[in-house]
Amino acid sequence: MDKPLTISIVTICFNNLPQLKESMASVAAQERLPHSHWIIDGSTNGDIRNYLTHKSLPGYVKWISEPDKGISDAFNKGIARAEGDIIHLLNSGDSYHGPQTLATVMAHFESHPHITWLHGKYCQYMGGRWIVSGKRFDPKRLYQGMREVAHPTMFLRREVYQRVGVFPAHMKLAMDYDFLIRLRHEPFDYLDTVLSVFAPGGTSDIHWQQSHRECMRIYRRHLGPDPRLWLGYAKQVLVHAVVDSPLGRLALHHRKAD
Repeated sequence: MDKPLTISIVTICFNNLPQLKESMASVAAQERLPHSHWIIDGSTNGDIRNYLTHKSLPGYVKWISEPDKGISDAFNKGIARAEGDIIHLLNSGDSYHGPQTLATVMAHFESHPHITWLHGKYCQYMGGRWIVSGKRFDPKRLYQGMREVAHPTMFLRREVYQRVGVFPAHMKLAMDYDFLIRLRHEPFDYLDTVLSVFAPGGTSDIHWQQSHRECMRIYRRHLGPDPRLWLGYAKQVLVHAVVDSPLGRLALHHRKAD
């Protein structure tokens, strides 16, 4: 009988202890606990460090507290320390949709040894309510940016990072999109179920226009010029305009949220 796979979770945080507690509680509530949960604290104040120092933590929780060079650098620190067969990046403030999430993901990896990563649906706050988003990744639609895949739903085998690389340290917003482009040839699967709850107010959520323009530059560098990039950008401008309108909020109000 094959040995069960293990998973390491990486949570980066910066001066946001309440949000970190939410993510830690979500991990602790899982029916299948991780091999390790690495907390990478780059805070400029001591709140998180003091909490982790004095709190009685589960044995799987490991942490470091030191300055970093930004989001990418913090991600990479966690990936380098993760010992599990599977790695998941759970942002501080994000949470798993239910206590069975890790069990569902790990069972799928164990029954599908040919895949190197998977993703699924996610809950996000938009137009004044929680909605379900996410579609199966289609490499042919990368010109639209991160429209179908959210990295809080992406679970990867550890060797994938060794093969395609980690996150570019100089990128501030669209590092996950750059990674997704490099991931496009890896065999994957899509779970048609909600895996993660995406906390509102993330950096790329707030600065979405800047993030999308960075995605356009990344696309051109990896895949060359493509006139569809401007169509994707125009679509996002339209989507945000509609969502922020009274009619858009009304439509979202009637959209199903799990």
